[in-house]
Amino acid sequence: MEDREWVAWKLAEVLPCVMVQQVLAVVGPDGAFPDRMILLASTSGQFSLSSTYREVREMKPLSFLFRQIWDASVPLKVSFFMLRLLSNRLPLDDVLVARGFQLPSKCSCCLVSNTESLRHLFLEGELATTVWQFFGSVGRLALNVNHVWVWLIGWWLKPMKSEQLRFMFRILPSLICWHIWKARNTAVFQGSVQLPTEFASRGQSIITRAADMCATGL
Repeated sequence: MEDREWVAWKLAEVLPCVMVQQVLAVVGPDGAFPDRMILLASTSGQFSLSSTYREVREMKPLSFLFRQIWDASVPLKVSFFMLRLLSNRLPLDDVLVARGFQLPSKCSCCLVSNTESLRHLFLEGELATTVWQFFGSVGRLALNVNHVWVWLIGWWLKPMKSEQLRFMFRILPSLICWHIWKARNTAVFQGSVQLPTEFASRGQSIITRAADMCATGL
């Protein structure tokens, strides 16, 4: 610019003709302040990594299923575990076999030999069946589904009269799945198999923990 006016021929040296016309249509600054770069993606005009990330990332519709596992009251390790569970990315036998590993498959949580899979471990196995029937009786939910997602959604969509109960039914499935996973790992890596009846007897402590989260989260 010269004397607060755009110099067209200088603009033409660095910009296409169409853009030159667009620049000339813009009223020049008054010159009271030095020039500075403005980031349009930011409301303040200042550069920040968060605003730049929001600008370039691919936005996708929010998923009801995945939205249920994130809550400030739930430990991050549990939320990330549930993310892997819902994405079928836990290192279970059937997943490892599908990726080319050759190994015998046996559910370590069952007294009777069964192939370990996501559905078996978290829904159909001896441990999962006993645990879900125990907690399902509290919420009057019948274990008559054949997919982990369907069962979890049943919990998350259960009509509740109070916000506290709705909150508890949202976080309980994550805590239950997390404890099933811990019991499985203890059986696999330490050889200590927890009987379903023993696990169910700990149900009160899980409910108490969920109630504590409910009290602090609401």
